[in-house]
Amino acid sequence: MKALVVTNCATAAYTSGLRALFPDWEVKGAELNTARNWVGGEPNPSFIEFLASTDLVLTAMPDEPMFAGNAKLVVPAFHFRAYHPDSFHLSCGDVAIQSVLKSGNLHSRIAATAFLLGMSRNDAIAAFDAGTYERTGYFAVFEAEKTELLQRFALHGIDLAAAFDRWTQTGNFLYTYNHPKASIFSDVLLQALKARFIESRQMASARATLATVPDYLEPSIRWPVYPEIAALYRFDSEMVWRTGRDAGSVSMSLEDFVGRSFEVLQTLSDISADCIPGFAQCRDALQD
Repeated sequence: MKALVVTNCATAAYTSGLRALFPDWEVKGAELNTARNWVGGEPNPSFIEFLASTDLVLTAMPDEPMFAGNAKLVVPAFHFRAYHPDSFHLSCGDVAIQSVLKSGNLHSRIAATAFLLGMSRNDAIAAFDAGTYERTGYFAVFEAEKTELLQRFALHGIDLAAAFDRWTQTGNFLYTYNHPKASIFSDVLLQALKARFIESRQMASARATLATVPDYLEPSIRWPVYPEIAALYRFDSEMVWRTGRDAGSVSMSLEDFVGRSFEVLQTLSDISADCIPGFAQCRDALQD
């Protein structure tokens, strides 16, 4: 059996998970942009040959043209915003604006909106409080996010309802809204494989096997669950951001984070309200 994993930040977890569960399989993985480059821009003959001969492609992008002739196991991309409703990916036009976390373009809606409104850094820092979160609707997104997550996976035969209840009982199960801890990827993979490749009686041993897979995203960036939001869901959290290991695993307080965010935003000549999803609601919350 040959299996190819092509998805996003979950690629390493799913590739290692399949190798652990099925040691007789030949399993390879590549993130989507890399795979596209190997098929098109800078062809990789080895990858192209493996893709053509693979028995199964695990992917979140089933309509990707390169997979047209392959059997697919669709596992949607993971994201759940209820614990991190303030974070968003900032782009101006077609240009992604690097985050102060030095990886990707994840920014704070409150900080970016405050900057555009001409607020001082101190006033922006003070805006990170329960009143702002209430007015922006940050306290009210949990059920909608849960429903969207479960439905997104259920469309592909992956039932995460029981697993989701377990996750929320452990406290914060995320590093960022789209970077869950390793155990979440393991649960998703098990449910995707259930019945088709793993029988119900094998689930307990399979879960134990997946517990040996490294947490590949643990060294990556961290976005805090704001304490007032964490309290709503009965766990504790500190207001600390962290860069990834490649950037030195530097921790930032709220004051550091907002100050550095303003420094980044000041370099942009074309940032506007159109760059910030939910700008109007956040603007009204900050001006209330």
